[in-house]
Amino acid sequence: MPSRNLEPGQFQIGDLILGYYTLYSVESLDIGNYDVNIQDSQAQASNDTKFGQDTLKPAPLQLTINFRKNKQLGSVSALYDSVPTLNFDDDPTLGDLQREWRAEEVMQQWGATKPLYFCGSDGVTRMFFGRPGKFGYKLQRIVNSQYYICQAEFRRLDTFAHSETEWYVVFDPSTPQDVTLTRGNAASWVRFLITGPANHPIINFGSHQLELDRNIPADTVVEISSYPWSRRIVDSNGLSLAAYLISDNPYLNKVRFEDHVPKTISWTASGTTDASKMTLLWHDAYQVLD
Repeated sequence: MPSRNLEPGQFQIGDLILGYYTLYSVESLDIGNYDVNIQDSQAQASNDTKFGQDTLKPAPLQLTINFRKNKQLGSVSALYDSVPTLNFDDDPTLGDLQREWRAEEVMQQWGATKPLYFCGSDGVTRMFFGRPGKFGYKLQRIVNSQYYICQAEFRRLDTFAHSETEWYVVFDPSTPQDVTLTRGNAASWVRFLITGPANHPIINFGSHQLELDRNIPADTVVEISSYPWSRRIVDSNGLSLAAYLISDNPYLNKVRFEDHVPKTISWTASGTTDASKMTLLWHDAYQVLD
């Protein structure tokens, strides 16, 4: 689901907007960066530590959300000769926030995510990919509380935020182009769309080469995606082609743009026509937010 034209300082989860100009004020956003899964070892009777292949584990976001319930105030109504009747039935509620945070539509689907959108002070809307986690709240007072303080956790899929806008460049066969990312401040994963006819296509992505041992018929599109939220190789008929990929690196997570570093990109295939093309797409990645 795309965002709904967020203003700076606003968030969106599902179809619900939080932050400025809403009943849900986001008091704070605590971005836990990451934990390090270390693979250190020490040989017996040695004073040295050997470092292994460390990996990063994204830490969850912690949001403090204050919810204010709309109510007709007697002190204000007393100022009118004729007291207006106000209807708040269509206002969002605390239950709406809890419902979105439960994320029941994705919680039992393997690999499914529910993005949390955030519009920064620069006006750029970014996405945190992951799933909502724990949710709790406390009342300002026990009876007739109009103010709730909520603590909401969001479990991130990776350590970056990604632009909502997906950018693209179209390549004709055997025509290299140099591409440099000028936005974002982190490495960005990519995906390729190859439109047939194209037999045994080979993609040169900087120092990486991806070779698909498969003939792509006309009017068929193959997607090779290194996005961590949708890492796959499928065609437009829903057939997985992962077994046909020949690569110099067995892991697609290595196929990505480095920050502001130019990369030469091209592709070739036999049996191509004027309809054959490759489209490179990416979301700008951010490790520091404005």
